[in-house]
Amino acid sequence: MIRFLLLLALVVISSNSCGISLPVTTTNTTTQSPVTDTPTNTTAPAIITTTAQTLTTPTAQQPTVTVINELVATMRAMNMEQKICVGGQIGKERVPQIMQAKTTANATEVAVINRCATASMPLINGANNPAPANGQNAHTANQDSTWVTNSNDGVGWTDPIQLAPAASVPEIVTLADGSLLAMWVSFADNPTRFGEKLAAARLANGSDTWQQMGTVLISDSENFTMVDPDLVVLPDGRLRLYAYDIRTDATTHTILSAISTDNGNSFMMEPGVRFASEQMWDPNVVIDANGQYRMYYNGGDAIKSAVSPDGLTFVADPEVRWSKGGIPGAIIQDQTVWLYGCDKGLARRASSDGLTFGKTTQLVIKAPPDLFMCDPSVSINDQGWWMVFKGGKMTPPKTP
Repeated sequence: MIRFLLLLALVVISSNSCGISLPVTTTNTTTQSPVTDTPTNTTAPAIITTTAQTLTTPTAQQPTVTVINELVATMRAMNMEQKICVGGQIGKERVPQIMQAKTTANATEVAVINRCATASMPLINGANNPAPANGQNAHTANQDSTWVTNSNDGVGWTDPIQLAPAASVPEIVTLADGSLLAMWVSFADNPTRFGEKLAAARLANGSDTWQQMGTVLISDSENFTMVDPDLVVLPDGRLRLYAYDIRTDATTHTILSAISTDNGNSFMMEPGVRFASEQMWDPNVVIDANGQYRMYYNGGDAIKSAVSPDGLTFVADPEVRWSKGGIPGAIIQDQTVWLYGCDKGLARRASSDGLTFGKTTQLVIKAPPDLFMCDPSVSINDQGWWMVFKGGKMTPPKTP
């Protein structure tokens, strides 16, 4: 889920907001978002959708000289999510330039670095995140929230609604009957370390109201803590849950799986490990037209992939799929693999083979200032495209 890595992803990650809203101004869509049966006391700045474009690092404003040693020390002391926060706002290429003192940071960059350094953004993955002194998980109940939006084309999205507060790393899938199942890591009860649970909600086909399902029952999971859920409808109609076990070794992380025969009402753990790799999180599996399974995952805060003939044993593909993107959400539509990721908001890239993705990044929802959006998951049913993501508000710097 979230991690101590050397590479940076281009996304603004964050914390400590409760009940905020992420309305979005969209184009090219008339689909209406359904309501949710959770409280919707939500208001926030508009998010702007854009058309396809190749993203570049914003040009800095008036350069000002800063004490480079102090700035470097601040950046070196950051945890991974704070580093991701910096990279997502000033550009990955600028970070090593500043840290190696090849250039001074300008006023805008200094403000970003200081803001990210003071933001409370603990790692979710328990293997790399020491338990706080009070015994509670660092991801408190008001930190992340899960949002849902829909679209006619996967580019222009309706105003998102909050699906669940205190919820992170969501997933969405279309079931055989056309209904939607969303799942996320729940922090509603402020769980202790390794006490995280998955929760879910369902949108019946043709309905406009999400029904909360509560905690997901996973039998035989007592020795695991399943987070970063990913759901795949198998050819035989069963539903498979892939998830990262945060109790695994601090270096080598494992993806496990569980099976549901009742459309996601309950799951049973499957024996064995589906995939293991160093510093890896956030699996997202698709099945291509040939029946081949490909898992996209966050590795080193780049998007990598692994392949399997049966969805049970995956082997890593060479190289990376997207050097940015961070946390993937993939979908196959008309023989095109769309890979959604975090890049100054929520963006996507296309591929015809699932391995080589074009360099053009299509920014579909731009994150407003001081808000973060990440962990997209996408599905399609008769009502159009659907996306869930986690979002929240950056914690402002403390006044000296």
